[in-house]
Amino acid sequence: MDRRILAAIRDLEPAHAGLAASLSEKWGENLYPCDVMAFAVLNRSLDVLSGFLVTSQRLYYSSSVCLLRVQLDSVTRFNGIITAADPHDLANRVFAGEQLRRIKGDDGCKLTDQYLVAKLSAKNPWVQEAYDLACAHVHLSEEHIKAFLHRSPDAGEGAREVTIGASARHLSAEAHNNLASAFYSVTCGVIRIVEQWAEVRPLRHLELPPENRFRASI
Repeated sequence: MDRRILAAIRDLEPAHAGLAASLSEKWGENLYPCDVMAFAVLNRSLDVLSGFLVTSQRLYYSSSVCLLRVQLDSVTRFNGIITAADPHDLANRVFAGEQLRRIKGDDGCKLTDQYLVAKLSAKNPWVQEAYDLACAHVHLSEEHIKAFLHRSPDAGEGAREVTIGASARHLSAEAHNNLASAFYSVTCGVIRIVEQWAEVRPLRHLELPPENRFRASI
């Protein structure tokens, strides 16, 4: 594992805090639904990032891949929300418990994971690459069978020395580095998508009356 990649990921921690502080100071108490979701995205990302640093250093490949998928989920879903005709309404519906995959977008298509990934991938090829990598391991598949076989030596005559374990030391350093690089790219995407919302926000909320501000109780 290339520790320089992990260091770059760790350096994104203060970037999350700095962006949240900046937006909080700028927006003050005048928060609208998508503003709250933007903070939720940053909060979730920081949580996932902290977990990824632990799992990747210990070479827990399966756990790290799952965290990559979670991180990518934040980017694709928030992008789908802020690019909608009425992002605040969509954010409110999600907060109310509606599943995004059951909601239809402006073009009449349901906002499924595949749809949201394809939408963001149009201008960001790394999104599809990260999605394909993550999905190959998130669901029980041939990758997990291969992982078991790689760590279980062939004993001859069709027998295996059954060996299981958490650390994926049987994988190449390149495989671990590629995963960490993908996570870095996706996490940069998290920060960028929140920044994009901050850029378009003035155009998307000025028409909303004060009573439409976010006042949900938890």
